[in-house]
Amino acid sequence: MEEMDRYYQILSLKSGASKEEVIEAYKDLLMKWHAYYKSHDTETIEIMAKEMLENVEEAYIKLMFFIERSEKVLK
Repeated sequence: MEEMDRYYQILSLKSGASKEEVIEAYKDLLMKWHAYYKSHDTETIEIMAKEMLENVEEAYIKLMFFIERSEKVLK
């Protein structure tokens, strides 16, 4: 479960956030970091923004899989 907690943290969410909260956080962070990446020219910031976008993407995919699998088990 520590891995899932890390993903919630990446998306700035509390553990156990709803599917809708995960989607909203993902969209917000994607827009934020994509805009940040596009508005700065330094190589260091470009690398940092790309890394953050990759982390956000990974967290979103893993959490959505986890939540959807949990929903199926509860049905």
